[in-house]
Amino acid sequence: VVGSTVTAACAGGACAVGAGAAANVATAGAAGGALAGLQTTIAGGVLAAVGLVNAALGLPSLPKMAEAAIPFEDAIHNGNPVVMEFYRDTCTQCQKMAGRLYPLERELNAEQGLNWVMIDVDEPRFGPLCTYYQVDELPHFEFLDAQHVEIGMAHGIVDMDTIQQQVKQLQTPVLSDPAA
Repeated sequence: VVGSTVTAACAGGACAVGAGAAANVATAGAAGGALAGLQTTIAGGVLAAVGLVNAALGLPSLPKMAEAAIPFEDAIHNGNPVVMEFYRDTCTQCQKMAGRLYPLERELNAEQGLNWVMIDVDEPRFGPLCTYYQVDELPHFEFLDAQHVEIGMAHGIVDMDTIQQQVKQLQTPVLSDPAA
């Protein structure tokens, strides 16, 4: 269940969250429990390393990025397209993406009238939003047009070209049919 503190399992390009990740750990048995502990220790080390690299490059942490982002409540009322980035502070994949996304987020929020919103899946108030968008891997991105209709979604480690293509679609005005 996203929106509460539940086990997360990271592998490949995304962190699984919710009941599925908890079930994987629960059914693994004693050997799996030991492995899960080792994975948690390794993930903690990776998270610390990613944090140090981002700090050395002058990039903010996920909580700092969330603090600087447009609040969700403002984004849904100002009539601009929205990119929602669902994350968890302890997600190594989210940390890796943060360093690459930070300059783009700042540019889009400040110069192009697009709302980039950071959604912490551990905040209970976002539980219903996580359920609605079926957030089960992190990071998870939802791309909403100015009417807040979903036009795209991506999750895991996403290349910048994919993000920029989705953003471009958000910024392309929909032409109405003059014959209608």
